[in-house]
Amino acid sequence: DNPPPLRPGECLVCGHTHLPVLRKQKHLTYLNPGSLALPKEGTPHSYLTLEDGVFTWRDVVTGEAFEPLH
Repeated sequence: DNPPPLRPGECLVCGHTHLPVLRKQKHLTYLNPGSLALPKEGTPHSYLTLEDGVFTWRDVVTGEAFEPLH
């Protein structure tokens, strides 16, 4: 709710909540990779990658990509 000062188009990546999230807020994009060890709310054990400008959430167990919470 109170992000640091960022320029339009910048991304804020934060892993504190243990939930895989992609949320566009005003002029920034908030991303959370989820959690490798302690996922919350029934989400998979997960991590986030950035390749060629594309963020992808992946299930640690299966390696499959999945859609984050919004």
